[in-house]
Amino acid sequence: MKKLTVILWGLLFVFSSCSHQKDEGMVSADKKAESGDFKGAIAGYDTIIARHPKMPAAWFNRGHAKYKLEDFKGAIADMEKAIELAPKRLEAYKIRGCARVKTNDAEGAIRDLDMFLVSHPKDVEAIRFRGFARFKKNDFQGALADLDKVIGIIPKDGDALNKRGEIKFQTGDLHGAIVDQSAVIALSPNFATAYLDRGIANLSLGKTDEALDDFNKAAGISPKYGKVYANRAKAYIKKGKGSYQAAMTDFSRALEINPKLGEIYLNRGSLFLAMGSKKEACADWNKAISLGVKEAEELSRKNCK
Repeated sequence: MKKLTVILWGLLFVFSSCSHQKDEGMVSADKKAESGDFKGAIAGYDTIIARHPKMPAAWFNRGHAKYKLEDFKGAIADMEKAIELAPKRLEAYKIRGCARVKTNDAEGAIRDLDMFLVSHPKDVEAIRFRGFARFKKNDFQGALADLDKVIGIIPKDGDALNKRGEIKFQTGDLHGAIVDQSAVIALSPNFATAYLDRGIANLSLGKTDEALDDFNKAAGISPKYGKVYANRAKAYIKKGKGSYQAAMTDFSRALEINPKLGEIYLNRGSLFLAMGSKKEACADWNKAISLGVKEAEELSRKNCK
């Protein structure tokens, strides 16, 4: 699998009420949502909202269906209306908070999830998503606290383990990062990002062969994952001159996948220089400069006259 999927608390359309269950349109739309036909469900909720614009259940359920289709902005808009109509039904805060994580509104997500968690303090999905939001704000201590809670409740929660591993790497706990990413791999052996993250940690610890093995596995799973080639190139460079050409091939492959990664031009330029190709090095550094990589300016000034 290319990525782990966070399962959002199941298809519980909690705003449905007895008074609305008699609405045939609502029943039909709910059944479509429960069967996974979210587009059909949304069409049904559209009709209901046109008839009953002050029915919070219809706004909530439509927003929930939009979330399932990854229309996160649409989900947020519908949840805002549901909250306006029924401010004491906190489930809408949860979904809006999760959608805000997806749209990188970390502060708004934390506010919503805090509101929901006051009355649902053990809700694993809400705690997980708040941890993700705290991570986005670089609140690593808060994120770790949330993810530790999730893993304490669900020890095999791959998403929480993967994110906790990222945080441990960024805070210098390289061995802890490797342990967490290894746990993710045991759960999802085709998750390329876990191999990539573990490989980067191994490389940082000087375990070049282990890192190369991880990068090779990641590349085999996701052949178009540019970051894998960029990091494998660094590992080849650490292996010495005999692996420089392999590193060059990987840098070039990464740039084929994403030609706007300035850091790779910076690094490939340095490799060109080490291999005696000054003209190509200068061309790469100039490209890196054009992409906003400040470090390339000094290299170009010193070597490209």
